[in-house]
Amino acid sequence: MNKDKQKVSNMKNYKYFFYCLVAVSSLLLGACSKDDDVEEDVAGLEVSATTLRLAEGADATETASFTVKGTSKWTLTSYASWLQFSPASGEGEQVITVTARLNSQKEDRIGWIYVDMTDSQGKSYREQVRVQQGPGEYYIIKQNGTFNVNGVTFKVVNVSGGTFKMGSNTSSDPLAQESESPAHVVTISGYYIGESEVTQELWETVMGSNPSTVQGKKLPVESVSWDDCQEFLAKLNSLTGLWFRLPTEAEWEFAARGGLKSHDYTYSGSNTINDVAWYGDNSGGVPHEVMSKQPNELGIYDMSGNVWEWCSDWYGPTYYSQESGTEPTGPESGSKKVQRGGRFNGGAVESRVTRRNSLEPHYETRTVGLRIAL
Repeated sequence: MNKDKQKVSNMKNYKYFFYCLVAVSSLLLGACSKDDDVEEDVAGLEVSATTLRLAEGADATETASFTVKGTSKWTLTSYASWLQFSPASGEGEQVITVTARLNSQKEDRIGWIYVDMTDSQGKSYREQVRVQQGPGEYYIIKQNGTFNVNGVTFKVVNVSGGTFKMGSNTSSDPLAQESESPAHVVTISGYYIGESEVTQELWETVMGSNPSTVQGKKLPVESVSWDDCQEFLAKLNSLTGLWFRLPTEAEWEFAARGGLKSHDYTYSGSNTINDVAWYGDNSGGVPHEVMSKQPNELGIYDMSGNVWEWCSDWYGPTYYSQESGTEPTGPESGSKKVQRGGRFNGGAVESRVTRRNSLEPHYETRTVGLRIAL
């Protein structure tokens, strides 16, 4: 009888212990659940879109946008030279406006915008936005575009992108200067460039005045500084709604060589300078009307002789030895801007397609004009 009572007592103890164990477990689980609810995972950096599409015909007047939201200061970067965005940095939540340069290629092109942020704890974040742009409308309509500004017409020529050897080696070319060396391989995308140098009539209809020393409607405008050219381009773009600019030095030389149709001539379009250029031996010491000599392989005139032409790049005498092989745009800074093409009162050696020259951007002279790109 005593043994049966002991068994019952033991069973009660086991049940009590089990109930206590269950109760303690429930409390512990409840506490864990409360902690989980408190420690929410908050993202430090967010973007509202990971892909943007700019429609066919997108140019500088068409935009797309996305939103950046960050807990600390963030910055935007891109290696696609045809993309622009604003603002390039900020804090908190802001809308980013993306603008693309006119696409002169047949195919879509793709670029990336990178958004980077480091929070107060030193943790780094990166988001990226893919931007895809269709072919430019002026390529779709016609490969060579003619434009009219207040009754003055001008034309740009399509230059398909490609790879070429830029510059010349002093070891093999006795006429080459050190600044032209070494010859190096460069790859650039397609673009448009002026069929001729900017004429005085176009400059005057845009700017309202003509600074040229020797005047004539069809003569190339001259006595214009690099800074003057920026003002002219801003007004031309306002009138046309497009994004005209100065060509990069690489774009200039590729076009002067004849692009993908190049015959590797010494001058732009020929090995015989008198066929294609006004220079010291045939000009009479004055500039001549544009397009009065033979064009080069792409149908572009006066890229040898007549007037020097400003490029967008800063000048670096040793830049070729360190230049990037893809879409080069010149040194990041400098004191002079690049000029190309030779002049009406210079020697034949200046009219070679590889010859480089430079001048301070505020300086103007009667032997310097410009050619536009798009």
